[in-house]
Amino acid sequence: MFDLHDELGVTRHRDPTRGLLCLVHDADHDPTWTAADLLAIQLPKLVRSNDLTSADRLAASTRGLELPVAEPRTVYSAAPRRVVVPHTNIPDNIAGGALVLRQRIDRSGVVVTSIVDQILGPGLNIQNTNLDVLDSFPIVVTGWWLRLPSWDPTETADQLWERLSPALPALEVSGDKDPLIVEADPRVLTVVGLLVEDERDYGQPGPCWMFLLRVRTGTTRDGAPVYGTVLLAGLELNDSTSTRTPIAAGLADKKVAIVGVGAIGHHIAADLARTGVHRLDLVDCDWVDPNTRARSYGPVSHAGMSKTAALAEHLRGTALAGSVGSWDINVTRLFEHDADADTERNRRRVLRTLMDADLIIDATANPNATAILNAVALNRSPLLTVAGTPGLWGGWVALVRPGQTGCTECLAHHRADHATLRDSRWPTPPADPDGWTSPVSCSEPTFTGTNSEAGCLSHHASRVAIHHLAERRQLGGDYYVATLRDDQGAPTPASWRSVDLPPHPACENHHP
Repeated sequence: MFDLHDELGVTRHRDPTRGLLCLVHDADHDPTWTAADLLAIQLPKLVRSNDLTSADRLAASTRGLELPVAEPRTVYSAAPRRVVVPHTNIPDNIAGGALVLRQRIDRSGVVVTSIVDQILGPGLNIQNTNLDVLDSFPIVVTGWWLRLPSWDPTETADQLWERLSPALPALEVSGDKDPLIVEADPRVLTVVGLLVEDERDYGQPGPCWMFLLRVRTGTTRDGAPVYGTVLLAGLELNDSTSTRTPIAAGLADKKVAIVGVGAIGHHIAADLARTGVHRLDLVDCDWVDPNTRARSYGPVSHAGMSKTAALAEHLRGTALAGSVGSWDINVTRLFEHDADADTERNRRRVLRTLMDADLIIDATANPNATAILNAVALNRSPLLTVAGTPGLWGGWVALVRPGQTGCTECLAHHRADHATLRDSRWPTPPADPDGWTSPVSCSEPTFTGTNSEAGCLSHHASRVAIHHLAERRQLGGDYYVATLRDDQGAPTPASWRSVDLPPHPACENHHP
């Protein structure tokens, strides 16, 4: 129901920009009500709540009424775009100051997102420390912020500008310019951040951000500038992301290296970045081929770019905490000296990164790479290896814990011992005998299968990694085998079997 002109006077329940009425809260909802019942029961109660005296308001909740506080404008902003603001508590005695805004534009030149880089004031210097994110916002705008005690949610952007602009000082653009950054001309764009009192949570008022943008949209016939003014709501970055995933607290100081960021590895990278791993390093020697985007991260706009660099750029905007690094190197040559100084320097850095990691994840599906990583991790770092079978009929995940389990060579021995036993303690996952394909212009064959099947294996590997890193907890074992299809290739509900991974007596790593 819409009340476009606030004829009912139920401001507490009315979207100030669209007039949409919220007639019932979750606690009041009765699924047996018809629309007529809802109007007859709720509207009188909502109208009465607007007539409460100051004394009556203290007892409003006990009478089943709500205080007539206007619906938050900072939530129901007319403009769909938002300005991202770092979470901060600005002291009440600071009335305003300067701010630095960064913007990102789309291919048509339209600003799609803005983020506050700095908030300055007397004794105040708040900086956005997520530099990886800031790199995605190349346009820098200098503006002002004001604490606005006289906040009227019904005031339009043009009315606010007329009221506030006389008090704004002239803008100055810094002379220190990064050649990769284009600074906005203050004669073209003016930004004013407004710190207002509004509803932060249901029924809980508090300081919120709105942003007033004054943009030159053209000129008149006689050359005079024409401006447009828009009011954008601030979207405050707080700790709600980590509170949604409490296990993130156990990942805040962890470093993980993922080798292979294709069909399986890119899913794991996204899982760990979003869950809060402090440092994530991506290692791969391949480049982005858009033809692989059915299962991998491969946007056409990044064709020819290093896989790791492209995925790292994407993840930096989604990471819950920490940073994402990328390394373009072939790990099968990790122990080979290279005559090129830059390549040799990167080889040593990657080796040091792997040795310093709290967990190495092998998603290469390359036995040679797995053997190299097993040698790096042996007696030093936990190694989690994951792979799918041809056709993605199944897959496996193994967590090697130095001093506690066998290694990947032990696993190969165990599986060889029982390769012919269908119900073996060391099962081999099902595979499609015809599950390989050689796409046009691809130098190597690849397995068939969907992104959802690869994701099923990847997300289980992520769970194993997260619980090991944060809680040192196993998920029932160290070796996990997935069945996604039966032996005839018919799809089945995903099922997992898990066993421990003891050292094998024939493995030279444990019994030289």
